[in-house]
Amino acid sequence: MYIGKAQEKARVMRTERRRNARTGATYPWIVESTAMVSHVYFYCVDEDFGPFFLKFCTYFPYNAKLC
Repeated sequence: MYIGKAQEKARVMRTERRRNARTGATYPWIVESTAMVSHVYFYCVDEDFGPFFLKFCTYFPYNAKLC
């Protein structure tokens, strides 16, 4: 097993402030964005399936990939 860490661009969820036009009060709003975030890779070799890797994003929504 080999464990690696890389910083890559990923789709993430963030909050931004929006203002109510009628009252002027601010409120949080969730938007989709991209950001440079850390990813953790786990490289493994299985007797039955052969080589594979797992890739985990360390930022919400915590995406994962198995190849």
